[in-house]
Amino acid sequence: MDVSKARPPSGDLDYSIFAPRKAGAGPAKTSQYDTSDYLAQVREEDPWPDQDAFQNNDVKKVTLVTCDVATAPADHVFEKPLKITCQANSTEAPDDRTVRIRLQWRLAPADPWKDFPEVQSRQLSGNVGVENLEADLVLMTPSPKPNYGQDIHLQALATNNQAVEKASAPFVVKYLTLTQYIGSPEVSHEGETILPRIGADGVLIDALAAFLKRFAALPAAQSDMAVVFGFSNASSGAKKNRKLSLQRAEILKSLLDHEVALWEKHRGDFTTWEKQQILSDIASKYGWDCDPVRWMEFPVPRPGRE
Repeated sequence: MDVSKARPPSGDLDYSIFAPRKAGAGPAKTSQYDTSDYLAQVREEDPWPDQDAFQNNDVKKVTLVTCDVATAPADHVFEKPLKITCQANSTEAPDDRTVRIRLQWRLAPADPWKDFPEVQSRQLSGNVGVENLEADLVLMTPSPKPNYGQDIHLQALATNNQAVEKASAPFVVKYLTLTQYIGSPEVSHEGETILPRIGADGVLIDALAAFLKRFAALPAAQSDMAVVFGFSNASSGAKKNRKLSLQRAEILKSLLDHEVALWEKHRGDFTTWEKQQILSDIASKYGWDCDPVRWMEFPVPRPGRE
């Protein structure tokens, strides 16, 4: 509205004309707000201000001199911030005073660059001269998620509408996250059961095997910890959910650490349905002869299969 040709000759906008009208004690059945002819003129005669009236992108008034990643390479870690520094030189007072800084990624050197969603804006003073800018950008996990240990090619990019964009030197970071999450659908429970479903496709076994393999590949001197937590059930009460969450977490921990005593602590709470479902899933995945016979009709597993 400030740059519209429908602006009054005086240059001032009279906002008092937008004040609500009083229409008696009862609510008015017609509009209570008088938008006047001013807004009609803005909409009909000049629906969008002339961009050239306030910014000419063809005229380069800013030079983006540098764009660098200041964070040391040893600290380039996914899901952690990287400090980006940028130097801008305004040769004239710029109309666009915003410098936008972001990270880009690609899987191979010949691939086109893709933008991470985070963009940080830094404002120039509007004066002629050199200015230094900084931004902290989180090195996010690309989408789709790359393989663990895969090389990810990265660069920082600074842009301004009245400048030629400036990119940092490309660099490579291996996709090694500090925290790896395994959850639904890899680990899932039905209703109030405490045993996780193996799944007819063996998704639980595959997920746990991949998790253990990743830990085994870590250097012996590297300190790492796996945190196991159990979810509750929406239909259960608070007291029952506390017990259910603990049971689910400890059962999964017993599988990962091969803790027989911890497994035996909860084995008496396994329902017949849970035992039979495990046997059925194993039979479907691996073809073993352990599938209960018509388990929906005969709730007792075959002898020796439990």
